[in-house]
Amino acid sequence: MRRLRLSLAAAEAAVDHVAGAGPLAVPQLTDAEASLLDGAGFKAGDPDAPTAMDRARIELELLMAESMTLAEAAKALGVSAARLRQRLGPSERTLFGVKEGRSWRIPLFQFQKGGRKLIRGLERVLPRVRRDAHPLAVARWFMTPNPDLVVGEDERPVTPTQWLSAGRDADAVASLAEEI
Repeated sequence: MRRLRLSLAAAEAAVDHVAGAGPLAVPQLTDAEASLLDGAGFKAGDPDAPTAMDRARIELELLMAESMTLAEAAKALGVSAARLRQRLGPSERTLFGVKEGRSWRIPLFQFQKGGRKLIRGLERVLPRVRRDAHPLAVARWFMTPNPDLVVGEDERPVTPTQWLSAGRDADAVASLAEEI
């Protein structure tokens, strides 16, 4: 319940921030361009609707708000914060974290239900993720069904986290992680 309240508060703060940021300067279409788009069936969007940039900013703020601090993650996993810093470091990189100022935030997608264990095989996948990959790209990739990871007779695509949580081959996910 506490996390839900934090998520709602973070979402409200993100919306307030976006609303207060003011509109971005958007180049206007010429009459010829507008006519061409109208003729092709494209409709003008709602000018008050959040842009893709606004939605991404809100999604990132939610990701950060729902993430654990380094101390929270260390306590949940029963290890020291120093050990987690090693796993976040350039030589090991077996845990994904987002630097926030001088501290780390550890996104929850890496944890099994209950948050007391990391997903199996994560230590083989994360080293393959590009270091400069955006945190949203990483989180979305782990949480989106992948057509190369299928289960069952109906070959239903599952997310990389579902695949790993079920104890399936981590190397299959690791080879796909290079696309992030």
